[in-house]
Amino acid sequence: MVVKLTQEGESLREAAEPAVEEVQQEILAPLAPDEQEVLLKLLQKLASDNNHLSRVPVRLNES
Repeated sequence: MVVKLTQEGESLREAAEPAVEEVQQEILAPLAPDEQEVLLKLLQKLASDNNHLSRVPVRLNES
């Protein structure tokens, strides 16, 4: 099953994006830019490598 946002949902997601980015910048502010990059890469690796453990795993390229 593929779940997609409605146009209204997509509009809400787009409207929330600047606030999310601002909060993320505040959270990462204590780290130097190179430290931020390393942290984000490690978090992405953890999420990706443990995707199969999720109750709702991300499945890319499904039509």
